[in-house]
Parts: sequence; C-alpha cells; structure tokens
Amino acid sequence: MKLVVSFYVAYIEKAPNEAFKSGTLDFLTSAGCVTGKEEIARTPGLMGTIGVVLDPRSNNNIESATEDMAKRLVKYLF
Repeated sequence: MKLVVSFYVAYIEKAPNEAFKSGTLDFLTSAGCVTGKEEIARTPGLMGTIGVVLDPRSNNNIESATEDMAKRLVKYLF
C-alpha cells in the first residue's frame, strides 16, 4: 500500500489535474479508511504536494474541482 500511495503522491505533484480526474485523491481518502488517516498523512511528500496544489501563488493552473478535492482530503486527514 505504501508504494502505491507514494506513487500517487508523485503523480499529484507532476500532474495534479490529471491525478484528480483519474481518482487519485479519492483513492488516498479510501486508503485512509483502510490503513488509517494518520498513516496516509505521514506519507513523505504528501502534505507538501497538497500544499502546492492549494497555494494560490503556485500558478500551476489548478482546476477548481482539483482544489476542492485537495481541500476535502486535507480536511479528512485532519
């Protein structure tokens, strides 16, 4: 599970809108139900990557649906 989650973190970092469309953020929420939210939240790079997605100064052309799901993921994890 850790390998898949780490892969998804890298995917979100490289292509956040495509990651959202393919269900990556939904998968991370589901994975939290299985392994525990704390385990997912401790995944190296996840919070930094989500932070970049949510940072309005990042200028990554983040679509609003992607931003909304990233906010929901953070809310779920904390």
